[in-house]
Amino acid sequence: MILGTMMIFGALSLLLYNRHKEKIVGERSGAILSELENLITAIERPAGETGEGDDSLSEFLEPEDSIAGQPFPGSSGGSGQDSVSGEAASEDDGLPEGVIDSDMPCIYLDGYYYIGILELPALGMTLPVQWGWSDALMDVSPCRYNGTLEEGNLIIMAHNYSTHFGRIFDLAVGDEIYFTDILGERCAFEVCGVDVFGRSEIQKMYEGDWEMTLFTCVPNTYNRIAVRCRLAQ
Repeated sequence: MILGTMMIFGALSLLLYNRHKEKIVGERSGAILSELENLITAIERPAGETGEGDDSLSEFLEPEDSIAGQPFPGSSGGSGQDSVSGEAASEDDGLPEGVIDSDMPCIYLDGYYYIGILELPALGMTLPVQWGWSDALMDVSPCRYNGTLEEGNLIIMAHNYSTHFGRIFDLAVGDEIYFTDILGERCAFEVCGVDVFGRSEIQKMYEGDWEMTLFTCVPNTYNRIAVRCRLAQ
């Protein structure tokens, strides 16, 4: 009886801890999202609209010399790059100030690199997406696992927190998903299907001609679920 009581108490403690962590992660993502949305809006403004000497981005950005060439957190896991392929943008490369010219344009915000915003209207969720990935980075927000928008093979991963990808199981064929990159380009995707595979079958993530894939762990199993999407017509 004592052992049974201890097991129940342990399970209850774990449940409460997980819910508390999900809440913290959700609140953190929400705060970052607000800053990122304001930042993208500022970047989208036509040149000269805010006047010479405007510092509308300065509240979001680190000094340029702290961005250029700085290693990406967790980059060794995702695309295999160890640092930004280029320096902070200048007038010569045609990108707005502060935007980093990597395989996907990104920006440094509050210690992390972000490539854009993911919208899941069917789930009532909008989330920031980071450039690189690791377990620690996924405690902040969803992360790019591989691919790019330009190449048409973007893969985004996240923990199965209810505030991140824990509800992508509820997405249905035909649901729309939107991704807005750092430059304000918004692309619409449509859910086309769902794949489930084992932890050791990660190569299946790359199978099929999908322009966007969202994946996470299936709770209480070693499986992964991948929501497959194509650009909306």
